[in-house]
Amino acid sequence: MDIFVCLFMIVWLSGVSAIAAAMINIQISRGSFEPGSLIILPFYVFGYGLSMGAFKEESIKSKKFFAELFEGKETN
Repeated sequence: MDIFVCLFMIVWLSGVSAIAAAMINIQISRGSFEPGSLIILPFYVFGYGLSMGAFKEESIKSKKFFAELFEGKETN
């Protein structure tokens, strides 16, 4: 994974975690739970999907490349 993608993921998910922790802390101090606090979960799903989707795309390309490489075919 590219270094910029890794840095983006760290910043993105750290920010989402900080916001989620703050929301939970506020709800605990008030003594009430609001279903709106679960809106954070899609951000984690997006982060996971972003990293897994990019990995899967690159692994498919690598498999094709190595299959051709080990068969001894030349590509131009």
